[in-house]
Amino acid sequence: MKKIMKVITAVMLLASLVLPLSNAKAQTTLKSIKEKGQLVVGTSADYPPFEWISIEDGQEEIIGADIDLAQKIADEIGVELVIENMGFDGLIPSLKTNRVDILIAGMGYTEERAEQVDFSTPYYETTDYFVVRAEDAEQFEDVSAFAEKRLGAQKASIQEGIILSEFPDANLTSLGKNNDLIQSLLTNRLDAVLLDEVAAAQFIKQNDGKLVLLEEFPFIDEEAQTGQSVILNKDNEDLLEVINGVVEEMVENGEYDELIEKYIELI
Repeated sequence: MKKIMKVITAVMLLASLVLPLSNAKAQTTLKSIKEKGQLVVGTSADYPPFEWISIEDGQEEIIGADIDLAQKIADEIGVELVIENMGFDGLIPSLKTNRVDILIAGMGYTEERAEQVDFSTPYYETTDYFVVRAEDAEQFEDVSAFAEKRLGAQKASIQEGIILSEFPDANLTSLGKNNDLIQSLLTNRLDAVLLDEVAAAQFIKQNDGKLVLLEEFPFIDEEAQTGQSVILNKDNEDLLEVINGVVEEMVENGEYDELIEKYIELI
């Protein structure tokens, strides 16, 4: 019996030594991306013109300005781009478990996120507004009108945080996909949805005459200081340097703004 216990103890000790090494190998680095020949990017493709699903001849394709940014980063590294589409609230967990290498999903800085991940140089800034049904717009004469309404935001988003902070008595519905929020608004299950102004404009365009933007009520989260960034795991300086190089060039030469305009035209 003692011999058996010694063997079991030895196996457990060996496992405790091997598992940390295995986890270390799984950690995404610039070197590991080059070795596998792929950059796996997590996104939530419900956010036009940044990323959304386009259907052409019956075939689905994820397109948008963020996807082109992802391709630029993959090209700079010299690897194939692979896109993983998922709910917004699943993005950071997927990054931290190394299911994906980086995130590009219109995600901005918050202190809570910064405890878990790192941020690239920002590549785009927007302001948040409520979208409501056109026939209900007159109900919202001032900010107090939102206080007890059925409000919607994307789960784990900055917009969700704004509603929780500014309208604690509202009936908040948080969903993983913006498309589902808009559908809930159109079918009278929500009274208003908070979105950034660029994405909001595209959903309004897609539902011509049915939705309007309440431009008189802008919302800016002071914590989200810097706009949208590429997200990656902490302590990955080599990869961050490459990403920042691509982002800063595209911002400085106006290429990212041009991509936004390009994809707005395609919606």
